[in-house]
Amino acid sequence: MTGDAQYANLPLLSTFLKHFNRAYLGSAEKAADEQGSGHGATGPSPDLPEGVTELIPVGLQKEFREMFVSYFTTASKTLVKGHLVRQFTCEENWLI
Repeated sequence: MTGDAQYANLPLLSTFLKHFNRAYLGSAEKAADEQGSGHGATGPSPDLPEGVTELIPVGLQKEFREMFVSYFTTASKTLVKGHLVRQFTCEENWLI
């Protein structure tokens, strides 16, 4: 994802996370608990089969979460910066 200067993979990544977020990022309750809100549930998640605690190890889930968060943060900053540059250029052209 580091070679995606135009952020062409953004829709693909969003769709992937929409459908596979539980497997790769863990439960929403667990993520909220890790971020310090204190509302997370303990024990196995109700959306997993009985006897299965996690599909992907928790350590990998944390790495995936950090990678996705950094990608979206970088994309957000870059796209906002590009928009502001285009907006400024458009205002300059309008005044001429």
